[in-house]
Amino acid sequence: MRFINIYSVLISLLILSCGAPALKKYNPIPYPASGNGFDYAHKSPPVGNIPPVLQGDTWLAHYTNDLLPYWTLPAALGDPQ
Repeated sequence: MRFINIYSVLISLLILSCGAPALKKYNPIPYPASGNGFDYAHKSPPVGNIPPVLQGDTWLAHYTNDLLPYWTLPAALGDPQ
């Protein structure tokens, strides 16, 4: 039993030692906060009217009238086996 434990420790150390050089080679490219198409700076939301499709009342009506009735039916659960 002791041989199995020592053997598993040696195998684990061998695997870890093979993967260790790969960790040192990893060098991610740091992207700037702006420029080169990678712009992560804060952008203000657009000014103006919100389209009716994106308004909260439209979404709630769609949820309660179209989506919710189906998902409350037993058929929505399917036939699990």
